[in-house]
Order: sequence, then C-alpha cells, then structure tokens
Amino acid sequence: METPLNNRPTIENGTLRAILYLITGFVLCGMVQLMYSTSSDVVTYNEANNPQTIFEVLKSYVVIKIGLVFVAFLFMVLVNRELIRHLGFKWVGHSSSAFGGFLVGFFIITIGTIVLLLTKNIYFTDIGSEDTEIFYATLLCIVVAFIEEISIRGYVLKNLMQSMNKWIALALSSLVFALLHLDNTDITIIAFANIFIAGILLGINYIYTKNLWFSIFLHFSWNFFQGPIFGYKVSGMFMGKSFIKQLAQGADMLSGGEFGFEGSIVCTILQVVFIAALIWYYQKKYGNKKVALTAEING
Repeated sequence: METPLNNRPTIENGTLRAILYLITGFVLCGMVQLMYSTSSDVVTYNEANNPQTIFEVLKSYVVIKIGLVFVAFLFMVLVNRELIRHLGFKWVGHSSSAFGGFLVGFFIITIGTIVLLLTKNIYFTDIGSEDTEIFYATLLCIVVAFIEEISIRGYVLKNLMQSMNKWIALALSSLVFALLHLDNTDITIIAFANIFIAGILLGINYIYTKNLWFSIFLHFSWNFFQGPIFGYKVSGMFMGKSFIKQLAQGADMLSGGEFGFEGSIVCTILQVVFIAALIWYYQKKYGNKKVALTAEING
C-alpha cells in the first residue's frame, strides 16, 4: 500500500537521512562536550583511567551523548514522519529476542574468558563485591546500550535499509559503529575489526525484525560481563572496580591487552561463530520475507 503524500518523509532518500542525522547528532554532542569540558574538575567518559571516577564517567556520558537520542526522536517525527516507537520498541512478541540477545553477550564473554584462562593469557587476582562501583558501571552499561542502539541500529540502519540492500546497510552501519570507537584508548587493528564485527552481530536481528530489544540486551550484556563482572576494559575504557579482578599476561592479540577482550582474536572467532549461527536461525525462521513486511508487523 502506497504511503500517503502527507505522511511521506520530508527527505525521501534514507541514506541522506542517516547522514544528516549523524552530522546533526554529533555536532550537537560536540557542542555539549565543549561546554561541559570547560567546567572545572570534569572527567569525560573517554578519559576514565581512575577507579574512583566511574560516577563522573556515567554523568558525562549521559550529558554528552543523550543528544543522539534527542536528535533521533526529532528526525523520526519531523524528517521521517513516523512514530518514535517505529524505531523498534515493540516489546510484545520480542521479549524472547531480548533474552536471547542477553544470552549471546553472556556466552561470548564467558566462553572467551574461560578460553583465555585455560590458555593462561589472563588470570584472576581477586574476587569480591564492590557494590557502589558495580552499580554505577551497570547503569553506564544500560545507558550506553540504549543510546548507541537507538542511534546506530534504530535510526542509521533503519534508514539505510530503505535505500539499499539490507546486508550492505548492515555493513555500512557497522562501519559507522566502528569509526565512532576509533579514538578510544589503546585501539588496535584487531580491536577495530572486532567492533565492526560486533556491529554486524548487533544488527542481524534488526534487519529481519526491525526491533531493537535483541541488540539493546546484547549490547548491555556484552559490556556488563566484560567490565563490572570480569574486569576487562570495555572498548579501552576502564569501568571502575569489578567483581572479578584480573591481569593479562599473554600476547595482546590473544588477551586483548589494554583494550580489553574486544582486542582479542578469541573475540573475533566467537563473534563469527555466533553471527553464522544467527544468520542460519533467522534465514530458517524468516527466509526471504521482505523486511518491509516485518516492519509492518512491528509497527
């Protein structure tokens, strides 16, 4: 059924909408960061190397990055002329996908950690609760998952898919996702590749269902088990005191080094395995059904 003229996007091309969204969103974030960083005693989220700064990291991330969500909502209403929930917030019928996303994150990080322990590339130094630190780190994981998934999968991937093949759209959105981490501390070629692959992993469910809950829960689980639980840096960022304290002792390409688990080829292998499994599952479940049909069901 053709969309009525008065309900069509004010900008017809989905790729152009995605580009304009990224420009607008990051200009706004840059302006906020510039104003925020002029305040005294401010620790921004990408400068957190002190275990006592996790609350400041959480606060600065929310202040600086929440603009991406605001701009996504604004673009949905004014540019796409759609309801905000059409970004992919329908819960009914997708709760199992959310749980599945959480389990994927848990299994990748846990299996990877077991492999690194058995091969003596990392070792645990202490186990104990740091309730306050873990609480703030967990909140940070939740906020990061929502902001980045609404931005990259919810808006960018959604709009790219309206202009091109869904797999090309997924690859391009994953490249954007990786480029946004390019200035992270201690990033390596392996780490950059792993973040790109993570973008594929996070977006596979979305290209079939147009729903965000799988990727939000996967993103949260991925960061939560890396940082607050197993004590890795998350994309090179220190997440405060963790439940398990560890040290890396193997080669950086195996242990991940200073970047954390995402800098390890163990992460690469596990992600590829899970991506293959998810593609097999969704192809079997949805086959070659058009994404537009799925979007209508989720509307």
